[in-house]
Amino acid sequence: MTRNAIIDGLRKIKPDIAGGDRGLVQQLSRRHASDETTHREIQQEQKQQLSYRMAENIRSEFGETKWLTFRHSSIELANVADVADQLKCSAGSIYAARSQVMRRIRQGVSELEADLG
Repeated sequence: MTRNAIIDGLRKIKPDIAGGDRGLVQQLSRRHASDETTHREIQQEQKQQLSYRMAENIRSEFGETKWLTFRHSSIELANVADVADQLKCSAGSIYAARSQVMRRIRQGVSELEADLG
C-alpha cells in the first residue's frame, strides 16, 4: 500500500524533460514531506501489520474454537450466521469471542506502540 502511494505521488509530478533527474529531484524535494493522505495511509498500513503480527502472537492465549471464530468472522469476513453454523455455536458467542480477541489485539498493539515511542 505504501509503495502504491509513493508511485501515485510520483505519477502526479509533471516530468521535466530538459532537467533530467535533477528536475525530478527538485520536484520531489519541493513536495510537502508530510502529505496528509500518504501519511495516514502509511500509518494505517503499519497499524494493520502490527495487528496481524499481534494476532499471531496471542493466538495461543485462546482456545481453538475461539480463535477460529475470530479468524473466520474478522479476518476472512465470513457471515456470522455461517460461522455459527460451521462451528456449531450461537451468533452471540461469535460476537463475544471476536470481541475478546480484538480487545487483546488492541491492547497488544497499544503496548507495542508505546514501546516503540
